[in-house]
Amino acid sequence: MMGYDNLKNCYITAIQIGINSNTKYDEIRYANELLHKFCEQFIENSSYTDTDKQNIKRDLEIVKETLSGEIEEHWRNRR
Repeated sequence: MMGYDNLKNCYITAIQIGINSNTKYDEIRYANELLHKFCEQFIENSSYTDTDKQNIKRDLEIVKETLSGEIEEHWRNRR
């Protein structure tokens, strides 16, 4: 699952860069949705087994929700 770990790390890093560079709230939320869908589609088209795909997609959902929380916290603290 090394490929997935790299994909996940890139996803997380991209959103954290957006947060740290003060990307607009709506834009960073949209980026989180977009990258999440991209990662899901990438996994769906991969050669992982169906069981692995489902497990990875659950993990991606947790990542998305965690990043959503970081985004919300960042903007709550800016006000």
